[in-house]
Amino acid sequence: MSVSSHSSSATQPGKAPKQARGVQRVAALLEAAASLFAEKGVEAATMTEIAKRAGAPIGSLYQFFPSKAAVAMALLERYAARLEESLGALRDAAPGLSPEALAAGLLAVLRAHEQDRALAPSLLEACADLVGQARPFRARSRALVEAVLLQARPPLAPGRAAAMAMPVLLMMKQVPKAGQEEELVAELTRMLGMYLRAG
Repeated sequence: MSVSSHSSSATQPGKAPKQARGVQRVAALLEAAASLFAEKGVEAATMTEIAKRAGAPIGSLYQFFPSKAAVAMALLERYAARLEESLGALRDAAPGLSPEALAAGLLAVLRAHEQDRALAPSLLEACADLVGQARPFRARSRALVEAVLLQARPPLAPGRAAAMAMPVLLMMKQVPKAGQEEELVAELTRMLGMYLRAG
């Protein structure tokens, strides 16, 4: 069954874990789902496969996630939380960084979350028709990058951080996978650094 064929209520998470064991089980279920989605795609992976890979009973999976769309949304939220934490740390460090160092930091954030980043488009696609998750996720990402840019030194002209956030995000998305050309990463860092300096 297609993820998009579920109702929007099925995208909401089920029961929240209350004990440490439940929290660990949810983490294992999400890790299993992420690896299966990366291997097979969201549509092809099944709830049974997710539970099996996590070593959990299928009932446990449905207890926490009533549908595959709910799993996809939980993975998106996990990625957003990880990005928020990483970009928050970069925002706090930004006043002491040169534009080039800030550019390197922005690109490093995406490289650190490479698996999540690679999976995000298919997760967004799986959820977009249901509850419009693509727009809020992208808006949240843009707001996080804007918050980092607001701390840039030298300060950007008024309104420039908001205007630059989306182009910066687009440049960040060009970061190659680990092991690919380091020269390309260096060039992207230089380009982004020049863009930030010109701000």
